[in-house]
Amino acid sequence: MNQVHIVMNGKGGIGKSIVAYNLSQYLKSLDPDTICIDTDPLTPTLSKYKALSVKHIQIANAAEVFLNRFDDMIEEMVSTPHDVIIDTGASTFLPIAKYIESNKIFSFLKDEYAKTIFVHVVLNAQTQNDYLSTTASLERIAQSFGSEANIIVWLNEFGGSLDMFLDSKFYSENKETLHGILKMKNPDELLLHDFKAMLQNFQTYDEAAVDKSLFVIARSRLSRLKNDIYQQLNQVIV
Repeated sequence: MNQVHIVMNGKGGIGKSIVAYNLSQYLKSLDPDTICIDTDPLTPTLSKYKALSVKHIQIANAAEVFLNRFDDMIEEMVSTPHDVIIDTGASTFLPIAKYIESNKIFSFLKDEYAKTIFVHVVLNAQTQNDYLSTTASLERIAQSFGSEANIIVWLNEFGGSLDMFLDSKFYSENKETLHGILKMKNPDELLLHDFKAMLQNFQTYDEAAVDKSLFVIARSRLSRLKNDIYQQLNQVIV
């Protein structure tokens, strides 16, 4: 579909890799040649899922950001007609945002290569600081890229309800410009256990579905979770 999907937020530990995990599988179900890239320099979780064939581009280490590696990332995007998904780390949020702005990356990809750009922003309310930090990142992204990219907000309610966001002034003033809202609903205890076990084993949904070491009902719970997320993505990914 010639789309570029970037998962971004300046706060760590709020579910970006879970969003990239779900999004990668969804896009690969539509096109197996979808390219998955993990740029998180500290916790490259997505790259550990072998079934997703993720390429890890080391754009930074603990002490330095390698700006030339950003160019490598763009080469990956423009060298394929297939979709590309990029998982980013919290520590490189500001350098990546600055790189995209200063090099007019989104305009370049749209104008020169007819790419459709999606920025996926995760919100989390496990703590008050998580909520304030993740919504601050959303506001920064909306202000900087709202006119060039389709912004999709993921409400990660594994850490608590995000009804407060839907009641917020920002959402009221910007809901018409946001491309979509997806909700990862707070799971019950059994589903949460199943989901965590699947992630700890670095399994995809399809791998878990045929894993005979899992109870049949556990596989059913994971299948329903997958279907719920995929149905929501069907509404926002064209």
